[in-house]
Amino acid sequence: MESEDHQRLLVAISARADAIVTGYIAELQAIRSPLALPDVVDGVVEQAHSILHSLAEDRAVEAVELSRRIGQARAAARVRPVDSMRAAAVLFNTALPVVHEVLREADAMDDFVEVVAELHDAIYARVVAAAVPYVNFLLRQLYESHINERRRVGRELHDRVAHAIAVGLQQLDLREIDLSRRDSVNADERLETLRESLVEALVIVRELAGVLRRSQTPDGLDVALYRYADTVAALGVDIRLSVDGDLESIAIEVRDELYFVVREAIRNAVAHSYTSEILAHVGMSDGIFEAIVEDFGNGFDAEKQLLDERRGGSGLTSMRERMEILGGTLKIVSTPGLGTRVTASVRL
Repeated sequence: MESEDHQRLLVAISARADAIVTGYIAELQAIRSPLALPDVVDGVVEQAHSILHSLAEDRAVEAVELSRRIGQARAAARVRPVDSMRAAAVLFNTALPVVHEVLREADAMDDFVEVVAELHDAIYARVVAAAVPYVNFLLRQLYESHINERRRVGRELHDRVAHAIAVGLQQLDLREIDLSRRDSVNADERLETLRESLVEALVIVRELAGVLRRSQTPDGLDVALYRYADTVAALGVDIRLSVDGDLESIAIEVRDELYFVVREAIRNAVAHSYTSEILAHVGMSDGIFEAIVEDFGNGFDAEKQLLDERRGGSGLTSMRERMEILGGTLKIVSTPGLGTRVTASVRL
């Protein structure tokens, strides 16, 4: 077919963009795609129109800026590239009958393969371009998460280790005074307090050393969690940990992130709930990883805590961000005075 005739076909297809996009959005809603949600659907409509009109006219400059903007919006809305790929397939399948109809009406079915190829290339070029901001978004989140973790280690060293050592040194000074007064009873008590402070400092240092290791789970996620549970038990907290399922199938990079989330949930329970008992279950079933950490302590206002942390960054926010990076979810249910339940789940 002559180039002018081919161009007229593309213009005819572009002229039916409204009908194609309407059907496209309806299909996304039918499969409950996250791209049909109110906070991103306007961008989806705009992008679909831009793709279809680009068949008939050069929109290269617009495409770059639009894809960048849409990619950033989808990343902020936690829409994953796999969802964009599925949506691209839906757009292609929705447009295909219209392409067939236009070519049949023009008696140009010999041009079908070429036109379909152009449609395919136009759609997937935009998907790839929009995926780059999402990757950058994830890298930025991961970087910030690691920065927050290093800050947390610094605070732990300053607030807990330094405090424990300072208490121990103070007990040494007080013991000298007791001995000068021949008060052996108090002197022995000072020595016991010193021992407890040093044990506390040692436990914390070992925990932080584990955090700073290249991999948290070199011997497996279950081994790392049981090892951490022993550390918690040394602090006088009764922790009941159970593990089941094929955790060995989880890639080491992923299980390190999962270990951090579970460990942080347990650590928060120890540090803030003032509970004497913690229940923790970690399992893998039908490709879904799930971890539940539950205590029966003080509880707290989870939404307020997350809001406060977003201003300062750390703890719960870091846990949630790590799960979102993996494509999973973190759910926190807490009732003041009754306790807290943290559930982390992700399909792997």
